[in-house]
Amino acid sequence: MHLAATLRSRSVRFEAELARRALASEVGFDRLSVYYAGGRKRAGLVLGYGAIATAEIDEGLRRLRQCFAIAR
Repeated sequence: MHLAATLRSRSVRFEAELARRALASEVGFDRLSVYYAGGRKRAGLVLGYGAIATAEIDEGLRRLRQCFAIAR
């Protein structure tokens, strides 16, 4: 199961920086922009949560929020 979220006011460059920070924090997500075949790519996150224990989701989201706070 997945959830896609666009980063409407952010660039693909921000999306890449966020992905790097998240990976360093042991949080993974797919970059939405890589799924665009043509035209202007949209930045965003594709979050997979089907294989994660429910108890681990809150911690993963906390770490992801920290990545948003420090990514530029």
